[in-house]
Amino acid sequence: MSLARLQTQSPMQSRLHRVAWIIVLSLCTASCFSLCLSQRDARAEEPEAAEGASDSEVEEKPWRDSLLFQDLRERYERPEHSIEEKKKGKRRKRRMKKKDKRRLAKVVEMQRRRGWQWWREHKPGLEVDPRGTPELIVCSVNLNNYSTAKQVKKATRGKEGKKSRLRKKERSVVDAIKTSGCEVIALQGVVGAGIEGALEGLERLQEQLSEGSQEKWKYYLGDSNHKKGFNAFLVQGEQIEVVTVRHLENLALAQFEQFTEDEVFRGPIELELKVKSEEHRQARTVYLLNFHFRKNLKTKSLEPEQGRMQMAESLRRHVRSRQTTFTGANPPIYVVLGDREGGKAAPATQILEGRIGLKDFHSKGACRLLDEEAMLAEDEGEEESEEEEEPKKRRRRQPVKELFARCEDGVSGPKLLIGLIGENFIPPVPRKQREVDGEMLTFYSRKAERERREKVRAQRERRSEIYVVPFDLRYVYRSYYHRPMFASGVEEIERGSENSPLVWARINW
Repeated sequence: MSLARLQTQSPMQSRLHRVAWIIVLSLCTASCFSLCLSQRDARAEEPEAAEGASDSEVEEKPWRDSLLFQDLRERYERPEHSIEEKKKGKRRKRRMKKKDKRRLAKVVEMQRRRGWQWWREHKPGLEVDPRGTPELIVCSVNLNNYSTAKQVKKATRGKEGKKSRLRKKERSVVDAIKTSGCEVIALQGVVGAGIEGALEGLERLQEQLSEGSQEKWKYYLGDSNHKKGFNAFLVQGEQIEVVTVRHLENLALAQFEQFTEDEVFRGPIELELKVKSEEHRQARTVYLLNFHFRKNLKTKSLEPEQGRMQMAESLRRHVRSRQTTFTGANPPIYVVLGDREGGKAAPATQILEGRIGLKDFHSKGACRLLDEEAMLAEDEGEEESEEEEEPKKRRRRQPVKELFARCEDGVSGPKLLIGLIGENFIPPVPRKQREVDGEMLTFYSRKAERERREKVRAQRERRSEIYVVPFDLRYVYRSYYHRPMFASGVEEIERGSENSPLVWARINW
């Protein structure tokens, strides 16, 4: 612009021209500065890309991966996002191609690696358990009338003992034991025509476990008042020394009123072990008590609850008396394993755990035994009518009913034994986050919550359990940083007893 033209302009026009020039120069400066910053970031990312170039799963541009991940997840992961297309008059859903599946799997793995890398950078040392590897893995399984085919037929009078069924059960049990890494196994449901017949079944199971491995197994069979059903232990490894074996078939039972059972059905067996530590720590003494609250060999028949309640009371007293004898800074660890033949709400289970006692079921006590019909009638306020007594000749044997405990408020006390299977914490899985009123809230999927409730319900219905006293809970946590969760689990058994799978727990001190 010439000088003469500037002199002819008014002061207002010249001021506007100066402002326009200033704006243009500032925009040019900002664009140049942003270009320099982007080039500097690109140079800084070049070494990292070069280091990760060997890994084919890591992409060069992470923002593209995140966009691809969101797109594929919204399109294919949930059924409501599936696209319907019309072809030749028919509707068909659009399915994910193999290429898209591979891309999605790659992106999911990459996101997992980045999250794990961030965790290690911000929380160093938390992924390593300071306790080291577990010193002992204990298991318990109900073999549901197991022995050789000949002995099973003798014990059940020919009703069971088919070789194909026994072999399927045997293979399933061996696979579950090897998968869980069991070192000591509490066995219930070992049968035979006497002790010699039950030993034949234990020897066969010992051979199957030792086949193809260098570890040797030792078996210990407990005495029993049943004469056909027994409890036993299998112990593996040189790190475990069996100090004493105690047979508790003569355990005294409390008797009064309706509780008339005078002997334990299948005698419990107790082992005292001395376990050496692989981490060069102090060796510890561990007590294991194996029990089974069943009398008949028919696994599907319902038995009276009163006998199981008496045995549960005697076992709890035995555990409490053992605890009073333990002294020292590191007292022995006491573990109770077995099949209680009832769920978590059964009266025998509540007595064994110590929530209520057998004395509460006196005629003037605070608890009563009721079946389902009586409980419903009591809730509705109906009075049961007294039935007329029938003559002795026409009187028939009444079927056994499942009984429940109804107690007054304030009767339940603290637990002496904690179940590692039925009381293990199952955390809900967060699925997505959403902003509500300026606050980020986490919402859970209905499907994930339904699956979680089913797992909790299955835990309460299982009859196989592993118990420890509250003082020993610190030795069975999943890790030093997962206090609510126990290092325990379940392995299903083919042809096994219903709701009695193989259960395991890791002990680490």
